[in-house]
Order: sequence, then C-alpha cells, then structure tokens
Amino acid sequence: MSKSNMHRTSFTSESVKDTIFSLVGGTVLTIDVEDKVIPSGTVVVENGTITNVGKANEVEPRGTIYNVDNHIVMPGLINTHTHSVSPLFRNMADDLHLMDWLKTLIWPAEQYLTAEHAYWGARLAFLEFVENGITSCADQYFFAANVAEAVKDTGITCLLSPSIFSGPSPESKNTLETALKVIERYSGHEEQTGVIPAIGPHAPYSCNSDTWDAVVAAAREHKLIIHTHISETLDENRMLQEQQGMSPSRFLESRGVFENRVLAAHCIHLDKTDMQIFKESNASVSYNPVSNLKLVSGIMPLQKLLSHGITVGIGTDGAQSNNSLDLLADLKIGVLIQKQKQENAAFFTAGRRCGWQQ
Repeated sequence: MSKSNMHRTSFTSESVKDTIFSLVGGTVLTIDVEDKVIPSGTVVVENGTITNVGKANEVEPRGTIYNVDNHIVMPGLINTHTHSVSPLFRNMADDLHLMDWLKTLIWPAEQYLTAEHAYWGARLAFLEFVENGITSCADQYFFAANVAEAVKDTGITCLLSPSIFSGPSPESKNTLETALKVIERYSGHEEQTGVIPAIGPHAPYSCNSDTWDAVVAAAREHKLIIHTHISETLDENRMLQEQQGMSPSRFLESRGVFENRVLAAHCIHLDKTDMQIFKESNASVSYNPVSNLKLVSGIMPLQKLLSHGITVGIGTDGAQSNNSLDLLADLKIGVLIQKQKQENAAFFTAGRRCGWQQ
C-alpha cells in the first residue's frame, strides 16, 4: 500500500494483522455517540485493533506512520446487500426490467460459471469494495465456499449467505444441502476467517413452501440470519398473490421466516401490514437505490419504513444490476431521490443524526 495513495483506502483485518501503524493528520470522523469530529487527528492501530484516537498534538503515533493530511479517516463502510461474483457480468444486461433481465440474460449467463470463476469474480468485487472504503458486506450467491476463500484472502468481513433455490443452481442440484455444508464448515470460525455464516433463500417467487420450511429449520438450528429479496417489484407481489393468496411478506410470515433474524433486500412494495410484520419481528431492510432505478423496480418508501421503526441500511446490490460498487455514490443518489419523493429538501440532512424526524 502506497503511503501517498490514501484516497478511499481501506484498512482490512488482513492488511493490519500483526502490525502497528498510525494514521496522522487526517480529519477523523469517530462515528461515536456524539459524532465527534477531530480536524487534525491521529488513529493508532495495533494488531488490528484501534488503541488510541485523538488530536495529532495529543496522541503519540506508534509503528509505521501514514500521513493522511487532506483526507477523511472513518470506520469502514458496510455494504448491506451484494452478489459478490457480479463484476463478471458488469454492463452485460442493461435496459431491462427485473424478470426479463434475470430470465433472458443473467440466469442463462450464470449457467456457465465455475468455482474458479466465482473465486476470481469475488476477488474482483472485494478489491472494488476496498477501493471504495467498504470493509464489510452481506453477500448472497452460490459457490459460497469459493467466495469464502476470497473473503479470507482479501481480509474483509462478510455475512456469507449461500443462495438457495427450489430448483438447481449452476453449482448444485440441491442448493440447500450445498449451503448447509458451507455453513457448517465456517460456523464458529468467524474471528479467524472473517466469514459470518448466514442462509440465503433467493426470494419468495424462487423458493416454494417446502424450501422455506427447510430454510427456517436450518436457521433455527444454526441461529442464522436469513438474507433474502422481498417485494422488489410489483410483479413479484402479483405473483405471490396469485400463487399464495397473500403478499410476499405475509407468505414468509406464514412459514415462520420472521421468527428468525431477517435481512431483506429492496422491500419497495410493502404495505402497512407488511411493515408491521417487519417492525414486530425486528427485521432489517437493505436499500439498493441504484439497482432499483436501473431495473425500474420503484423507489423504496423510506419515510414509511422509518416511521414504523424499521432499520434500513444501504447496499449496492451486484455490479450486474448497478454497474458500479461505489456505496457512497449510491448513498448520495438514494438520499436525493428520497428528498424528491418527499418533496422535502430537509429529509435526511447532511448531519448523520439530524435527518428525518417522525
């Protein structure tokens, strides 16, 4: 790592393992409960742990010194919804709605993936993450064992959710069985690997009732977060209404999904009852504004989600549905379209804790 090239440089667990270094002179955003900002600060890191933070003239630097004048020093960003191998499909499928995009281009192209492709695709994604200040992600994809190896080799932290379908995937004829092998392999080794096992049923429209029942049983047994897509499009809602006689969220509630911890991507087309399910179960939502705009899926009703007390994080989705993996750029776009949707310039102000009030 060049000492002079510090723009959006991320210090991951791998890059600082068994080392001592100090970041000196930058503007430090502590992101503590007071949102303290130190205009010219020093951050001391020892063996992967921050041991001292303060003004540059008050904190003695230790180890290798990196001069970060004219830079911001802050905690790494967390990308709350990703598909790690996606850079292999960047720019391949544009100008389509979601189901056409999936059925005519993405799913057919994925049939040619191999384990080696998945590893190098994930390495490429994680390199782009690190370049954009992202040090943690919540990922959902198949070939999860190979993605996990890329996580270890890169040094990021990953909530790893092997994708599950009712039908076969490019990796396996039995995606649940394959996912459980990866989960069992990495459970209990989070500190050593950076891999936090979760489970990733793809969506209510791609997993039937029996698959969801098996996912719920596995999540209970292994105490796993369920990472899925919910109500990304109106077509999905209509499909579930025709098949199950209820919304995607109410269908998942009926299968016991929300009795577990849930991280749901998109959630653009939730009604009040759906939101109440999320609130009562303490489920979390990943907001993916650029992906949603590209696929013309809609704009998340962020104000309504927040008014229900639902936790919302920001995600890029995959590079095939975003074309970029720049989380700060997505955050900017996501905030601006919400301001426009609300016709309220003060909806989410520049101050992190000074945003929308109920």
